[in-house]
Amino acid sequence: LKCLEESWILVSGGSNAILTYLNWINTIKPGHLHTQREDMRTFYVDMVDIVFDLNGEIVFENRKLWSQMTTFEEYMSGDYDQFQGAITETMRSRLVREWDEATYTDKNGKQSTEGLVRITLVIGQFWQNTAQAWSAMNDLTTPWKGANKTLWAQIMIWYLVCGLWDIYFCTQPAYRGLGAAKTVAVYKRDFENFLASAQSQCEASLGCFISPQLYQMEAMSVLPAMMEDVKTAISNLGSSKIKW
Repeated sequence: LKCLEESWILVSGGSNAILTYLNWINTIKPGHLHTQREDMRTFYVDMVDIVFDLNGEIVFENRKLWSQMTTFEEYMSGDYDQFQGAITETMRSRLVREWDEATYTDKNGKQSTEGLVRITLVIGQFWQNTAQAWSAMNDLTTPWKGANKTLWAQIMIWYLVCGLWDIYFCTQPAYRGLGAAKTVAVYKRDFENFLASAQSQCEASLGCFISPQLYQMEAMSVLPAMMEDVKTAISNLGSSKIKW
């Protein structure tokens, strides 16, 4: 952890991102998170935020659904969120509010990120949501705003869930039943839009790593085209900070 001191890692995606995050956390703190015990599963968790000290001890932890990221007054007035395929501006502001809760005071009585590493999961499923969470890291009022940031994003399967397989639990109704060709086209558009919005922050960060690979044989009708679009878009940027 020492090489990541004062760093903040964002993991964004769907179920594969949850498993990646779980494995990373459990590598640092063995047995800390479990898919069933802590409900680390799709539809049961939307955001997990954990801060470690350099000895691997947890000094802050927060796990919530979007519907839980409200004040009592907001909830009682019916102003609470549930994920419907998009992180809205209201949800984004509440995410920032949650993130601002992670504070640490150093020996001089000042808020600090010294001696700390932060690893955060935000369920996104679609590239627009990764862009929202990634940019929201810059809006904090605490010293974490200036942390060394990095992004690991695994976004692909939900485009197939909605567009190719048209499964009833698709969270983005506009993408349901698109068919193979339109699913590939929408994925390409969303990914390129994400790169356009995220590039400057990626360049100023430790880097952004894109890991969209799928292993379902049912995806082979669209996977090669989608992966080629990812490869081409990143290659065209010529950036040393954005990898896949």
